[in-house]
Amino acid sequence: MENDKKSVLDSYLSSHNPEANSDVRVLSVEPAGNMARIVALFLDGILFGAVSFAITYFLKLPEGTQFLVQFLGAGFFISRYGATPGKMAMDLEVIELDGSRPGFVKGGFRDSVGHLISFATLCIGYVMGLVRADRRTLHDLIFKTRVINAR
Repeated sequence: MENDKKSVLDSYLSSHNPEANSDVRVLSVEPAGNMARIVALFLDGILFGAVSFAITYFLKLPEGTQFLVQFLGAGFFISRYGATPGKMAMDLEVIELDGSRPGFVKGGFRDSVGHLISFATLCIGYVMGLVRADRRTLHDLIFKTRVINAR
């Protein structure tokens, strides 16, 4: 029985690890659709942008708080719920390659620094998700995460 559990876990991990043997597939986790990811990114931009604007305006903080708000907000939501508010609205979830939920720091960096890198590459980082079979973007590859359908 213990060996059965281990083999199922090993099969699951290898099926979600691009470096592993692609012949072994026990569980299937469907990658999130491109349109759902784009809408989620748009919703998060509106939400985090509004929060950042409010904080900057009412607390008289310097410009550039968007990055900090994005890091803290994404870190909190991803580590606690597995998704940012935009991803939750689209029934998406961010997972690590082993299927676990990213922690606060990884979630925060993924959605702040990671998106900045994907954008700074003339959006090639985002386009990668449109052309790759696993739909992983540059920031997914850097932070070893995937976005899946949560349903």
